[in-house]
Amino acid sequence: MARRDDQQWLTAEVGRLERELGDAPSQADLDRVEARTSDHEYRLDTLDGDIATLRDAVAEADHTARSHIADLDRRLDEVEDSAVDGTRRIDDLLRRTRWLEHHLRAADGVPTADLTADPDVVGLAHAERRARERRAAHLPDATRRRHHAAVAAHAGWVRRRDEVRRAALTASREIAGDGADGPHRADLAQRYREARSALDGLAEQAGSVRRHADTARAALERDDAVRTTDAGTVASGTAAGRVLSTRLRTRLTEMVGRHELPPVWFATVLGLGPPADSAPWFDAAVAVLRYRAAYDIDDAVQALGPEPTGDAEQSARRRQAWDLTAPFRVR
Repeated sequence: MARRDDQQWLTAEVGRLERELGDAPSQADLDRVEARTSDHEYRLDTLDGDIATLRDAVAEADHTARSHIADLDRRLDEVEDSAVDGTRRIDDLLRRTRWLEHHLRAADGVPTADLTADPDVVGLAHAERRARERRAAHLPDATRRRHHAAVAAHAGWVRRRDEVRRAALTASREIAGDGADGPHRADLAQRYREARSALDGLAEQAGSVRRHADTARAALERDDAVRTTDAGTVASGTAAGRVLSTRLRTRLTEMVGRHELPPVWFATVLGLGPPADSAPWFDAAVAVLRYRAAYDIDDAVQALGPEPTGDAEQSARRRQAWDLTAPFRVR
């Protein structure tokens, strides 16, 4: 019996091994797999080489691009330097041309205009200068508006605080009148709590709002006092400035109408006469004449005289305040 069982087991085992051998790949299959593996490995090696080549090409292209950009930057700098140098040369040629034209016209007997400020013009210019200086000491309008806003914010805070106080007081009185078991007690209590919460929030803002308002109010009061003191000087100087502008514009119109030759200092920045669009030219010329009269400038070459002494930024602001940015854009 045991022998029969062993024989059956052996038969089953042989059958199982035969099946496994039947399912196992043949040598030909193994050869094909190995061949494919070798082919894939070759392709991977080829791709690695291609990738390395592409990386080298990208690096070279990046280097070339950076080189071109640097070269373009250098060329752009050279062009900008050349443009600046060209502008200087053009300005120099314009000055020389005006100088030659000025002397040629003078040699032909063209009369030279006398743009020297007479005593009346000087008096008007000094009055306008004093007005400008006083106005410069006043708070700018934008600053005054901020201060007024701070004062108004405090007034609004006070109104809101009073409204909330009245609401809290009204709610507390109604609670007292409604009784402990009144039908509206819960709603009244809620209204009171909301009013108290709003009051607490307003109380947190009180110090900051009041400080800003006090600072703003004091600044406005000081500025109002200065403006009141300066009112007469500013008003008379402003009126003088209007008269001065009219006189100077009339004098320039006469110079152009008589074909007079302007002084060298005038021609240096404004040329020998107005262009076709004459309005900006006249505005610039009047501004220069007002400035020269206001500061007693008699320089024969520089339209605005030497640089004002003191801080350079203050000097620039002084000239800008007299509308002296336009003249040097007029050619």
